[in-house]
Amino acid sequence: MSPNITLITLGVADVAKATAFYEQLGFKKSKRASEASVSFFKSGGVVLVLWSREAQREDADAGAIWNGNGLCCAKCRKRG
Repeated sequence: MSPNITLITLGVADVAKATAFYEQLGFKKSKRASEASVSFFKSGGVVLVLWSREAQREDADAGAIWNGNGLCCAKCRKRG
């Protein structure tokens, strides 16, 4: 089995500013999937997600122990 990363999530302080930055680099934001607190960009076989740190803390119900910084897990699967 070879590792395969298909999704990278970055926790950001300001989704709008981070989205503008990646758009200036040439990334195209998904209009259908993105919202005010999250932006999705497809780049080849990888999806880059910009998600508000505050929304991540709330989603994880971890406000007291987590500041929103960290690395999300990657899902690996066997091909063939």
